[in-house]
Amino acid sequence: MVDRKRDSNAFSSRVFRVASALVACGAGAVFFSACSLFQTGRIFNDAYYDDNFIANIGFDQFVGDETTVPSSAATGKWDFEYRYETGWETNGSYPYITLVDTGNTASTYGSGDGLSSSAEVYRLELVNLVSNGDFETSAGTWLGFNSSTAIYSPAGINGKSVALDLQVGTPTSESYVTYAIDDSQLNLGLSYDLNFKWKASSGSIAPVTTNSTLFSKINSTALSFFPADATSLIGQGGSNFIAASAGSNIMVFRIPTPWSGMIDDVTVKKTGSNMNLRLLLTRQDTEPDLEDFLYIFSVWVCPDGSVGTNTSPYNLNYLGIDMRNTSSSTLSKSVDSTYSYSSSSGWKKISVRVDNGNLQIASSATGAVLELVLNLSSSLPGRVLIAQPELRAYPDGY
Repeated sequence: MVDRKRDSNAFSSRVFRVASALVACGAGAVFFSACSLFQTGRIFNDAYYDDNFIANIGFDQFVGDETTVPSSAATGKWDFEYRYETGWETNGSYPYITLVDTGNTASTYGSGDGLSSSAEVYRLELVNLVSNGDFETSAGTWLGFNSSTAIYSPAGINGKSVALDLQVGTPTSESYVTYAIDDSQLNLGLSYDLNFKWKASSGSIAPVTTNSTLFSKINSTALSFFPADATSLIGQGGSNFIAASAGSNIMVFRIPTPWSGMIDDVTVKKTGSNMNLRLLLTRQDTEPDLEDFLYIFSVWVCPDGSVGTNTSPYNLNYLGIDMRNTSSSTLSKSVDSTYSYSSSSGWKKISVRVDNGNLQIASSATGAVLELVLNLSSSLPGRVLIAQPELRAYPDGY
């Protein structure tokens, strides 16, 4: 491991504590036990080197499923950041992310070096706000206009799909296909992200733009359907869009050149950078208390065996990890690893570390001074298993 130098403020703080401890040696001091500096070579109490600071704040310490939002953000408990968005309660208080105890321990799903076999396992899910978009039960409501058609296909991209044959019409006789998404969980006027898979079988592939009357869209927003790479025959499409009234959220597939292919796995999620599971910490929420140290925050992640082969909910495709300062602290950090779905099973540890100097906590701080984050803002709807969150300090460097 690389030994990282702390900044001058942290170093001065350390020197002050060492001097104070030398004065107090024999009488006892905050960071010393029986003058451990001389006995072990460690400057601070053993707990600062050895303990998981959030061992008592596992995922069972969770308030994100409460429909009433506190007047100030909860500290010392895991929570969903989006709950503090203005208007969330008045727009249905829908659980856009869920965290549920599986009732199993980590050993049920495999092992990992450093992962306790008895660690409690939780299911984290970014909720798909539309149902039947996997098309495994039915095709839903598709309509073809003029020479364009949509046909339910038993063998498609991911199980059953809908096969499209898109033709080009004229300005007075347009040819296109529509799909009415299941919008029972959408709220009028709110912003959502739509995504779907497509696969071409014939026809030229060309980018679809909005500078023509012929374009694919969701409501009034253009769909990102085809990539600029004209050689691609499979990809992801979608768009951010504003929800219309119930029954009026319609996908339109209309292109400037004839095309045949398939559509599958339509998902919708709430949009926003606040789609996170987070833990806000005051200095005193942890054991021992937070100090101006280097820290690593980590969690174990595993694909969820409850996910079906072709059906929604899907496997979560991505999970980020982060540490953030608050108005009462400063830090810089680097991400060691994130989670990306792989068909291989098993646990993976992801982590982020304080870098380029210690976490610096204001001496006057009384509220939250550190935020630990599992970030789903860039994820597609899906499930993943998580276990054993850890926050560990490195007083003498990594």
